[in-house]
Amino acid sequence: MRVVRAGQFVLQISFDSHLLKLVHDKLPTRYHIAKFQPWVRRTCAYCHQDETFDHLMQCSNTLSANFCQHLYQTIHEYGERRLVPQEFTLAYLDGLQQWLQGHHPTVAHPRLEQAQSAIGWRLLIRGYLSC
Repeated sequence: MRVVRAGQFVLQISFDSHLLKLVHDKLPTRYHIAKFQPWVRRTCAYCHQDETFDHLMQCSNTLSANFCQHLYQTIHEYGERRLVPQEFTLAYLDGLQQWLQGHHPTVAHPRLEQAQSAIGWRLLIRGYLSC
């Protein structure tokens, strides 16, 4: 039997909720909130494009750049801890980094590139991996 304190339980529910919103593209970005609250500005505070999750990941502002750098490191470390083949991890990270920079990814493995392109590189960050 596992004992969970109330604070840890709330944190787990919050994490699960945010993960679910990430996967289904329902995170509370300005663009999403403005659909239901028209007085909310739907554009990015840094560059005035629509503030979607994809935009926040690709925006050139310092906060986004730092977040993406941290994300890249975290995924790399996760792959090492879980003993994911380095070639696999690096191929996906290379494609992710190219997508974050606004380019159509080209990776060393044509089958991987074709498979992920079929479902969309934007889905990689949401956990949809293809190969």
